Amino acid sequence: MYKSAYKFIAEALRTTLSAGRTGIYFGGTAAYPRVECHTFIENPPQDKGDSVRVVSVIVESISIKSAADAAQMNADNLALLGDLSAADTDFKVIGTVPTQLQEIPETSDTQKILYRVLQSIDIYVQQL
Repeated sequence: MYKSAYKFIAEALRTTLSAGRTGIYFGGTAAYPRVECHTFIENPPQDKGDSVRVVSVIVESISIKSAADAAQMNADNLALLGDLSAADTDFKVIGTVPTQLQEIPETSDTQKILYRVLQSIDIYVQQL
């Protein structure tokens, strides 16, 4: 039976990218430095048995310090992907591939410059 892997991937990213990172917030809207995961896209199965699929996600690193700080947060995020897992009996991660990287500084009249690094990642999962 086909099940969506979205919830599994969202929980795995939240658990992995927030664990043990003092001073870096995950999600939310007000605190910096911050990591957010968004724009999840679950692609169709990649195999005949409908068990392997790719979930694409954007992991965004946001800092008010500098572009270099946001880039370092992104590098740290990528290093943590090797530990990507969640307590689940339906899915397991079988690989991750960083794809596109984009840097976007954002300014406004009411706050400091936000340095944003958006990393697209393809996460390969297998339904068990």
